[in-house]
Amino acid sequence: MSTPLYLGRPAYDPRPYTRIDPVAQADDGCWRVYNNWAKALPTEGRVFAPRLNGFREGDPLIFGVEPNQRGDSGADRYVVVDPRPVTEVLDFRSVAPEEARRSLVERGVDSSIPATDNIIAALGDGTCVRMKMERHPTLGRLVAHIDGLETLNSYVFDARLFEGDRIGGRWIAVPGITVGAPVGVLNWCRDSDFLEAVLKRLRKAAPQAESSLTRSQLSQVLTYLSRAGLLPTEGAELNSFHERLQSFAPNLAHNVELIDKLVDAICVLRPIEIQLASRREEIEANLRRGLEDRLLQELEKEMEPLSAERDHLAAEVTELSARLDRERKEVQQAVDDAEGARQAIKDELSIVLSQLADVPTGAEETISTLAARIRTRLKEPAQDFGLLAAPGAPWTKPDFTQRPFNEWTEFGKILRNSSFRRGYDPTDLMLIDVAARSGELVIFPEDRGPGLVSCYADAISGGEVVRHILDPAILCVDDLWRQPSNSLPAAFGRAWAAARYDPRRFRVVSLEGLHRTPVDLWLPTLVDLLKDSRRPSNLLVFASIGASLLDKDRIWQDMDRSVIALAPAPSAGLTPYLLAQASGREPSPACFDAASMPLPISDDVLGVLTEFDDTNGIRLRRLASIYRSARAVATEIDTKSWLSAFAETSGADAEISSRLSNGAKWLRELLSRQD
Repeated sequence: MSTPLYLGRPAYDPRPYTRIDPVAQADDGCWRVYNNWAKALPTEGRVFAPRLNGFREGDPLIFGVEPNQRGDSGADRYVVVDPRPVTEVLDFRSVAPEEARRSLVERGVDSSIPATDNIIAALGDGTCVRMKMERHPTLGRLVAHIDGLETLNSYVFDARLFEGDRIGGRWIAVPGITVGAPVGVLNWCRDSDFLEAVLKRLRKAAPQAESSLTRSQLSQVLTYLSRAGLLPTEGAELNSFHERLQSFAPNLAHNVELIDKLVDAICVLRPIEIQLASRREEIEANLRRGLEDRLLQELEKEMEPLSAERDHLAAEVTELSARLDRERKEVQQAVDDAEGARQAIKDELSIVLSQLADVPTGAEETISTLAARIRTRLKEPAQDFGLLAAPGAPWTKPDFTQRPFNEWTEFGKILRNSSFRRGYDPTDLMLIDVAARSGELVIFPEDRGPGLVSCYADAISGGEVVRHILDPAILCVDDLWRQPSNSLPAAFGRAWAAARYDPRRFRVVSLEGLHRTPVDLWLPTLVDLLKDSRRPSNLLVFASIGASLLDKDRIWQDMDRSVIALAPAPSAGLTPYLLAQASGREPSPACFDAASMPLPISDDVLGVLTEFDDTNGIRLRRLASIYRSARAVATEIDTKSWLSAFAETSGADAEISSRLSNGAKWLRELLSRQD
C-alpha cells in the first residue's frame, strides 16, 4: 500500500526543525479537505519536520508521514518524509489550446502560491502541459519561460483532480497521479518568435536560380531541399505553421484594417468638435458676464452693513495700534529708566564700598547699621551690602573702583603681554584662564601660586586678587564664608558676594595654604560647588598647597583627579614687571566684561562633544565647560586638540597634555609622600 500524501503548511519558519499543519489528504486522484486532524494525526494534529529546507512559514507543501522512531517523541508521533513543493493546476479545458497558450505565454496569469514557479495547464483534449513561469519585468504577472516553448511536451491529464476540493481557491496537482505519460509535442512559442520562425522558414525555402535545372543542378536542388529541411522527414513542423497561420493572419489583417477605420472616424468628427468647442466657449462667456454682474449687485447690497462695520473696526484697530505703540515705548522707557536707576544705585553703592574699604575695625557696628538701613530701602540691589562693607584686612576685601572694560578681541594679546611682563610662559597663562573660567579649581605649588594668580589678575580683573589665608580652623566649606572664630565675613565669602553683586566684573580669589587644613573635610564639597550652576560665572578660584600637610590623616586621595593641578616653571629673575615696579611706571591692568564674554552656540557644542566617544555625564559636562571658556581665546589655540588633551584622547595637543599630566603627577606624588 502506497504512503498517503498530505498537503499542509509550516506552522513557523524552520530552525531547522518545524511542525506542519495539514490541510488536505490525497484521495482517489484529488484532494479532500479534512478538519479533525487531531484524530487522524494524534495527538495535536501536526506533523514534526526535523529538517525542512527551502520552505518558510505558510508555504504550501506536499508530504508523506511515517511514525516517529524516537521513544521520547511526546506529542510528535509522526514525522515528515519526502517533502516537496506544490504545483498549481490552471483549468483551460473550456477554451481552445491557442487561447490557453496566449494566456500563459503572452498575457500572463496571477498566482498566490509561494515557494513554487511551475504550473500545469489542463487542456480540453484530456492532455496537459508543464510550464516553468517567471515574473514579467513590466507587467508584474507570471508568464512562461521562453526556453523550450517551441517543443513543449504534452501529457495525459487525470481530470479526477477537479472532483475534489480547492486549496486556498486553487487546484493543486497530486504527485504521480494528476500528470500522466507524455503524448505529444506542442509549439507554444511566443507570437513574435513564431512569426520570426515562419519568415525564416520561408526565406530558407526561396529558390536561388531561374534557369532550368541541369544534371549537376539536380544534385544542388537535392542538397538545397535537404539543407532547407523540405524533405518529408524534416518538414513536419510546416503543417503546424500552416494551421496556426489560418487564424493568425486574418486577425493581424483585421487589426490593421481597424486602425485605418478609427483614423477615418476621428478625422470626420474633428470639424464638429471644433464647432462645439467654439459654441461652448461663447455660452460660458455670456453666462459668466450675466452671473458676475448679478452676483456683484446682490453681494454689495448684502455687504453694506458689514462694510460699514469693517471700516469702523479698521479705524479702531488703527487707533489701538497707535496707542499700543505709545504704551510699549513708555513701558520700555520705564524699564530702561529703572535699569539705569538700578545701575546708578549699584555704582553709588560701589563708591560707598570703595570709600568704606579703609574704615577702622571699631566702626563695624556703625557699618552694620548703615547696611541694614540701605537693605531696607533698596532691597535686592543692596542684599550683599553688609557682607561687602564689613571691615577686614585689605587683601580680603574686593575692589569696587570703577574701571573701563577692554574689548574681548584683545584678550589673547593681553594674556601674552601680561605673561611676558611677569616672565611666565603664555601657554601656562592661557591654560590657567581656560580652566578657571570653566569652573575648575586650579591648584599650584605654594611658592608659585601668588605670582601666577597676580599675573593672571592683571590680564582679566584689573589686577584685583582676594586672598583667603587658610588655617586649621577650616572644618567645612561654610567656614570659607564666615570666620569660625568670630563669624566675621571671610575673604572667600566676600569674593563670592562681590561676583554676585556685579556680574560684569571678574573676581579672582586665591585660597592659600591647603596643606594647613584637613582638606578631605571641605575641599570635595567646594569642588562640587564651583561646578554648580549657582556659582557666579565671573568668580575664578585658585589654590596653593605646600609640601608638608599639617594633618596627614585628612588627605583627600582623589584630589589629583578632581582638580586641575599645574606646576609651571617659576618666573625669570629679571622681568619687565620688576623694572617697571622699580621705576614706578607700572602699566595699567586690563579689565574685561564677564557679561559680554564670547560664547559658542549650542549646535557647535553638540557637534564637538559628539566627536568624543564618551557616555559619562560628568566628563561630558566638564568638556562642555572647557569648550565654552576656550571660545574667548579660540584665535590663539587649537580648541579641538586642547579638548582632546583634557579628555585624554587621541589628537591631543602634546604640550597641553604634558602640562596637565605633569601637574597631576606633581600633586599625586606630594600626597603620596605624606603616608
